Amino acid sequence: MNHLLHSGRRALTLALLASICLLAPRPSAAKDSALTTRAKQLLTAYSKKDYKTASKHFDSTMKKAFPPEKMKAVWQMLESKLGKFQQQGATRTGKIQQYDVVYIATKWEKIELDCKIVFNSKQEVSGFFFVPKGSK
Repeated sequence: MNHLLHSGRRALTLALLASICLLAPRPSAAKDSALTTRAKQLLTAYSKKDYKTASKHFDSTMKKAFPPEKMKAVWQMLESKLGKFQQQGATRTGKIQQYDVVYIATKWEKIELDCKIVFNSKQEVSGFFFVPKGSK
């Protein structure tokens, strides 16, 4: 009887450990979540015309190519063509070669687009685009 009780406890312990392993967040899921948060913060700052905060996590190439004054000019051009920015929507993540990508659905007065934010291995922004909805 003790043997059966001991075997039952062992099976229950193994089942609980397996459940915990299955439910625990995968490192890539945690990384996706952190990058999604960073991407949403970037887009929020950009839509509020806080270009310094928006560019806070840019890599050195992005800092040179897309400084705050250029960010301002691009935002003004976007609003003149697309209408006022209205809101962020659903997010999705992907991978392009060695880069992690976060897509954020955006709604403007005249159109819906995806904001595509590309991250390097240091979790720095190395690309920032507005692309047709559903693009890769």
